[in-house]
Amino acid sequence: MPKRIHEIKNFNVGTITTPSDADLPEEAANYSLNINAVAEDGVLKGSNKDIIIPVASSYSASTTSSGNYNNGASTIDVEDSGELSGVEDGGTGKITFIDTLGKRQILNYTKSGVGGDTLIVSKWHGSGGITTDTPVYQYTKSDIKSDKISLINDSGTYRAVIFDDADNKFKTVDNIDGDRPTSSNLSSTAETHSVLPTMVNNNKEVHIGMGSGANDTPKWIGKIGHGQYGESAPSGLQLTNAKLIQPNTLPDIYKPVTDNTHIYGFEYASNTIWKLKISDYSLVKKSMIIRDDATTASLTAICMGSDGDLWVIDTSTIDYKVSEGVYQYTADSSAITGNTLTTLGTWMRIDANSLEIKKSGLLQFKKTNFACNLPYWPLVDDVSSNADANNHWIITDLIEVANNLWISGAVGQPGSNTNNANWATHLKGKEYLFLKPTSAFSNSGTVTLLGDRGGQASSNYRESVGYGLYSQPLNGHARGGFKWHDHENQEPLYCKIPKLNLIEISGTSNVGIIIEPHYSKLHEGLSRDSNDGLCIDGTGDGTYVEIGTIIVEVDIAMYSNSSQQDDSIRPAQEVGGGAIAFKGGIHYITEGGNDLSYDGYTEGLACAHGKIVYTVPNSSTSTSSDIKYKNSPSTISGNTNSSIQAMAVASTTYDINKGKPCLLDNGSNVDIHMFAGDGNGRWMSSTNTGNSIGADIFTVRFQSELELKLTNTTAPSSHESGKKYYYKASYIYDGYQESPLGDPTIITSTGKSVDIEVILRTTSSLSKRISGIALYMAESAGNAETPTGFYRYLTKLDLNNTFTTVNEDLSGNPDWGSYRSRIFNHNGSVSASYEARTGISEILEDTIVNYSLSTDLNSHLFVAGCSHEKIDDASNYLFKSRPYNYSMFNWIKEFLVLPIYPTALQSFNNRLFALDDNSILRIEPNTLYIESATSGIGCFGQESILANEFGMCFADKNGIYLHDGQRANDISLPIKRGDSTYSWENILLDFIPKVGFDSYTKSFVVVFKASNSTYNAWQYNIPRRRWDLQKLFHVNGGSLETAVPKDFVINKNNKLIWNINGEFYQVYGDKNNFKSWDWHSKQITIGKSTQDKSFTNFNLIGSPSGTLGTQISVNLDDSNASEIVNDGASGYNNFKLSPTKGKKVQWRLISQTGTIDALGTTYRLLKTNAGASN
Repeated sequence: MPKRIHEIKNFNVGTITTPSDADLPEEAANYSLNINAVAEDGVLKGSNKDIIIPVASSYSASTTSSGNYNNGASTIDVEDSGELSGVEDGGTGKITFIDTLGKRQILNYTKSGVGGDTLIVSKWHGSGGITTDTPVYQYTKSDIKSDKISLINDSGTYRAVIFDDADNKFKTVDNIDGDRPTSSNLSSTAETHSVLPTMVNNNKEVHIGMGSGANDTPKWIGKIGHGQYGESAPSGLQLTNAKLIQPNTLPDIYKPVTDNTHIYGFEYASNTIWKLKISDYSLVKKSMIIRDDATTASLTAICMGSDGDLWVIDTSTIDYKVSEGVYQYTADSSAITGNTLTTLGTWMRIDANSLEIKKSGLLQFKKTNFACNLPYWPLVDDVSSNADANNHWIITDLIEVANNLWISGAVGQPGSNTNNANWATHLKGKEYLFLKPTSAFSNSGTVTLLGDRGGQASSNYRESVGYGLYSQPLNGHARGGFKWHDHENQEPLYCKIPKLNLIEISGTSNVGIIIEPHYSKLHEGLSRDSNDGLCIDGTGDGTYVEIGTIIVEVDIAMYSNSSQQDDSIRPAQEVGGGAIAFKGGIHYITEGGNDLSYDGYTEGLACAHGKIVYTVPNSSTSTSSDIKYKNSPSTISGNTNSSIQAMAVASTTYDINKGKPCLLDNGSNVDIHMFAGDGNGRWMSSTNTGNSIGADIFTVRFQSELELKLTNTTAPSSHESGKKYYYKASYIYDGYQESPLGDPTIITSTGKSVDIEVILRTTSSLSKRISGIALYMAESAGNAETPTGFYRYLTKLDLNNTFTTVNEDLSGNPDWGSYRSRIFNHNGSVSASYEARTGISEILEDTIVNYSLSTDLNSHLFVAGCSHEKIDDASNYLFKSRPYNYSMFNWIKEFLVLPIYPTALQSFNNRLFALDDNSILRIEPNTLYIESATSGIGCFGQESILANEFGMCFADKNGIYLHDGQRANDISLPIKRGDSTYSWENILLDFIPKVGFDSYTKSFVVVFKASNSTYNAWQYNIPRRRWDLQKLFHVNGGSLETAVPKDFVINKNNKLIWNINGEFYQVYGDKNNFKSWDWHSKQITIGKSTQDKSFTNFNLIGSPSGTLGTQISVNLDDSNASEIVNDGASGYNNFKLSPTKGKKVQWRLISQTGTIDALGTTYRLLKTNAGASN
């Protein structure tokens, strides 16, 4: 048979590891390593080496090279080695410079000679040399582990945003593509996260999801382009929470209560509960209370329960209308018959951790044998002629003692937070204090408070506390033992109850209710004289005492009296002859001068550790609070008294506005936490470690950032006189995103324009992202207590130097510091609603969710793997942001509940793809519906998917896929099986494969962990549809890096930068040096697998390297053969084998550094013996 030649000259198929070589094209390799996929056709050569990008926190002052040195030189001289800071003679270091190839070069050296300027080079990390006068810098590598990385283009300077999972901090590398990249920390402390952060770039900012845990707060890192108040914009990247915080971050807390770890409270008649952390004086959360009927609450009473949860009363369900037996509240009580019901509101148990409703039900009042005797309005005796139908008895205070819930209230308008003077309760013969065992509230449902005077027999004639304290003269006696007296005539004593009125009586299961005298002369506008006072002996003829406040102890025994058939509490009991004995007792607090009566103005009240603290209006400045205190009475028996004291601090006054105290028992005394504000919530505290209180110095802890002060002017306006107008503000973030609306500030119009003074406090802590303030207004119908329309836009105020600095009274305690102020005059004109402008409901208080996965499409941010405190389980929700506003989510409307729990989220081909480990959902992004679902194909995780103009490449345990927008194509078939180390079916899954893209080779790069525990990359070249195995992270002059690869980023030149072992490698970045490579041909059978051949000669065209038989070899029938150079041949380009007979041969090129153009095999087919079996 004649000789023939078999040639391989087009090495463009790549590697195919399929077990059967018969299925391989002739040009394919069944194993290769580091083959350059984009080399010219027909050439085998190595991939470009990688380069290291030097990154340091700082660099030394520069020196320069003293001469020209080629790459690899053993020494170089510099002008002044002293500039290479921190390296002593004989010490080692690294320098960086721009080499002769224009690349950032790194050089390891030892400094030689005492004071010498010669550097002994131990390693060159690049390809080029150095020329005379080239600047040289000493640096120490920043050891940054980039577990996640993104890139911000800051007007041509590229800044890398990095999350380092080793210390849980965000970091940055500025100028990562330029001269001397510099690293710094963005996080000051470790960040909280439950997954590796997910990052999406938008303009000059990165939006970051930290996971779905309750504390996994999304972050924002970016360049802020504006300053505040005329100052310069902050330099560098800024890290902050992504959440757009609404203004007024602390309301006027009505009654703060505590579990000694947190403080809870709400603004009176609002719908939101606030939870504050005592240890660091921070806001933990706030929660809008929404009932099952989707309406918001109007909260008017709160206390801590013995189980650590909250009792709350919502009076938005109060009902005074006659309908199917529901009670009509009327001035004429004779019109009411027995067995009628009044709905007083809704009781709720609120989980103290989540601030969510655990259970709830209606709370009703029922009279059985007598006309209804709830308190009424106004404070005059003739109720029928002066009643105001808009005013009712409202539950305003609660306390739980010994597994009993005590309920009290005051008279006013539901939903109103007007002056306390209009909220005190007239007590003539009224039932205003109730008790129910906590067991009555064990399940959700209606709880009814029974009210019944009972029989009229003298032996058990029980009256309300009101009868015991208000009495007209009767036969010269003041029934109940109290009588108002003046020297002209005997007049009855009117008493009132403030909104906050309940305290514990130390050492008992009883409670005390605070009652204040209201003198008839004062009520009628008359003046008091020195002979006016209170008779306490029950006769009307005894000593008259000037009093400030009365504490009535209510004995639990009165409730347990078996003859009493209701829940109302009456401590007074007639014992004969018109005199009244109190089961419990009366304690009155005496006070001299003009301060002896607060006339219903008690603003705050707290009791703990045997101490009582009140706040009352200052006699000269009603907006300021005086603080009163005394020891709490223990069991009260009969009539007792003590004096109250005023807190005072030396050389100053208290700067506290409408204070509400909260006392924390610290074991030896109480810490006083005070909440104050009139539209501007403030929190201050004082720690008491001694045995007494009284001269407390308060420290500012927290205060609202923004306050609106409204003033009617004389200028014309479209406002309607007598109508209420509601103003709110929002913050403008980043120049274009808008926060939720803050709390309302209300004004009753005079028909003129309104000056809106915008006050910004705590300006030093104001988010630097805030660039302005938007103002909105809503109005009511007539004199309604709530807005009847939407909040509509007025104007935007840029946060510039038009806001002037105002210093508050710095002499008072606490020192609230200065604030910024600007006035905007509003003439009544409005434009679009908040919802129309932002696409967000005006009732939302936060516009972001916690999330684990993210991608963007058509200028929207899509997130998955979510949580939100208002959603029970959002782990399979997909949310969509507002267009261009990646921190604004209308999460109550724009979402999709997925049938899977996604592991990856990716946008591609104008569609959104959600994947788990076994399925793919294609989602239409505009209306959020699932167009198609594919089973049997999935994705490891977000690291394992990447999309670009060539397709969406992703990987799961079964293969690697390229999605074209319609279907997923398995492109991994050539490498799926066959190689026990590198084929896809043998990869180790303790490392999640990472999918990147190299634009130089136009290849997807899939980094994985092989079965031998090494890290490698399968590279899929798009134009040639070929696979090549690569060892990445190898620089010229260095060894192969074998540590765990971290994350990657594609830089401004579309180069792939990968972080590993604290270094940043530009993959294939060295254009002058190449990696050594391997290439194994398939088993060459010349199409005759069973026929023997004589392989007579082997030829290589190109410049191979190494040793014949070692780096260049041919296997014969899977066995080693001896390679022999032919006589007269040059090197190993022409050789033969011994033996020569076989059925197949295989070329093996190992650790090559040159190039190969073609491989030739000369052979002759041998004759087949007759009868021989194939």
